[in-house]
Amino acid sequence: MDAVQLVELIESEAKKLSAHSSEIWVSAESTAELNTPGAPEVDAALHDLRKEFQSLGTPDFYTIRRLIKLNKARIGANELEKRCDDARFASAWRWRGVIEAAQLKDQEAGRPIELDMTGSEALNKLGDA
Repeated sequence: MDAVQLVELIESEAKKLSAHSSEIWVSAESTAELNTPGAPEVDAALHDLRKEFQSLGTPDFYTIRRLIKLNKARIGANELEKRCDDARFASAWRWRGVIEAAQLKDQEAGRPIELDMTGSEALNKLGDA
């Protein structure tokens, strides 16, 4: 999976959120981009986000959990791409994040988690409303 495909998947998942939850997601994504744990602005943003997460309805809460998983995969793969000449490693990192997000969706729905899920199966699961 390349970086653009993952961003498109993240955007597709984010469209499932209510307007209020979309605002929370944008704040969470911005906080993740600061990427300086312990910095005063990050700590303040995390405090506010924790309060906001408590106001989420169940479907939006679960969608944001998947978005966090996908966003972490995006950030990790981008860092890996900077450090490694072989793009296959970053692609595999992205696919792992997509599969883990689909496994979260199964878990949230009370379905057994498929440990041997393929990337295409994961995309199909995430594509389901």
